[in-house]
Amino acid sequence: MAQELYPWQQECLALWEQNEYRGIVHAVTGSGKTRMALAGMELLKNKTGSRLRVKIVVPGKSLLLQWKRALEKLLPPEEHPSIGLCGGGFQPSAERDYMLYVIHSARYRLARQILRELKEGHTVLLIADECHNYTSGENRKIFEFLPFLPKLPGTYCSMGLTATAKGPGYDNILVPALGTCIYHYGLARALKRGTVCEFAVWQIAIKFQPQEAREYEELTENLKHTRTELLRLFPGLRYCEGPQFFAQLQEMAGKDTQKGARLARTYLQLSYKRKRIVSMAKSRTACVCRLLNGIDQRKQVLVFGESILQIEQLYTILNNMYPARVGRYHSKMGSDANRNTLERFRDGSLRILLTCRALDEGLDVPEAAVGIILSGTSMERQRLQRLGRILRQSNGKRMACLYYLFVADSREDRAYFPERLEFFQVENLEFDDEYGEFYFPAYEKAADKVLQNIIAQGFPEEIYLETLECLKRGYLREDWLLPQEECRKQADAAGGTRERNYWICMEQMAKCRRPPGLLSRQ
Repeated sequence: MAQELYPWQQECLALWEQNEYRGIVHAVTGSGKTRMALAGMELLKNKTGSRLRVKIVVPGKSLLLQWKRALEKLLPPEEHPSIGLCGGGFQPSAERDYMLYVIHSARYRLARQILRELKEGHTVLLIADECHNYTSGENRKIFEFLPFLPKLPGTYCSMGLTATAKGPGYDNILVPALGTCIYHYGLARALKRGTVCEFAVWQIAIKFQPQEAREYEELTENLKHTRTELLRLFPGLRYCEGPQFFAQLQEMAGKDTQKGARLARTYLQLSYKRKRIVSMAKSRTACVCRLLNGIDQRKQVLVFGESILQIEQLYTILNNMYPARVGRYHSKMGSDANRNTLERFRDGSLRILLTCRALDEGLDVPEAAVGIILSGTSMERQRLQRLGRILRQSNGKRMACLYYLFVADSREDRAYFPERLEFFQVENLEFDDEYGEFYFPAYEKAADKVLQNIIAQGFPEEIYLETLECLKRGYLREDWLLPQEECRKQADAAGGTRERNYWICMEQMAKCRRPPGLLSRQ
């Protein structure tokens, strides 16, 4: 496996070995954390031999099955019976050399099993995937073996995997249990090194319908009045911002005898109603339908929403537009239905997969090249995870695209990464729900230059009209952002005149875009 590793994975494993096989790895989603961890397992196995016992903990069933497939691919067939599963609907198996646990099932058995095997003199490797999930009062019980380690003859090794920044419990729970951070591999480095697919973010401004706008403004006014009254009664709230402000209100709202409890509950209810109006804005559905009609019909698409109701409503519409090509995945579907949907998406039977937060972690579908944020979370961690779903390298994937929808006349973020220095291509569009049309100034400016060149060079009218059709076809696609040499390569490989003409037009667009594409490697 060592020959297959990216340079960052090799560097990380060298540091892990130097740190006595302990440590936490921060690496962007899609960069190969699973493969790196399995290579570490092999490294440790070669050192310890048959006395190694491997424990892998994951947040949910989808990741459990993903790790199982990865282990089966790595291990020879005769060792497959050595893989045991616990949780996610699987009956706990007898302890085996390689054990995979869903965290809910690991809470009350993993620590005891690790202690038992360490007492027997084994080397135990604990791999905690998405380890930021394991700091809660219940989940941290998997680390209850820690105080007994000095008295045990076996050797404890660990590796924490996460794509997120440090959060609550990191220093006092995760570091003692898994080790310090030994490696950080962020999105900028991964993109520069080619570990993840190049990508562009399309930020699309949509509008409220008139009734939605009136309701939003009314709620905003009520929130202002309620906040003013809260600050009059509790001046200390002035120094609380964002999540801290809401945390204080939730604490106040839970105390019936608290002077401001009623006001706190009112503010929270108004805030929830306003957020729901934004996330359920009707223009979102119309925009997604129009997007799906404009992007390459051969590409697999992930659509992320925040509510099951919204996903179900969109599914009904899209299933009529693309019969038997659309699936949905959420908590009310049932485990068998969700598993079947994922398998159909992986094998290409489904082109479009609609989901809520259930797939923020754990989905491995390298072929997916397009993500649409129907309505989204404000947490950067979840935004990165959703982007990571489409960044995995795959044969034939030239560039990934993430389309982010936001309501312009609201407090919703206008940028997908508002606090991040943008080192990737960003395109800004507007969608007019009334006419079902997009307004894309940057594309239209470049297209005008291409058409003016056609006129200036005196080409006949049929060439002008053919160019115009090709430009319309590429309006919502990423092809014009590709390097010129890539467009030329596609033109040379085209199977027909229309396809060749399209790529020649995209090559001309690449010359005229502003500024020269950030993703070009010329």
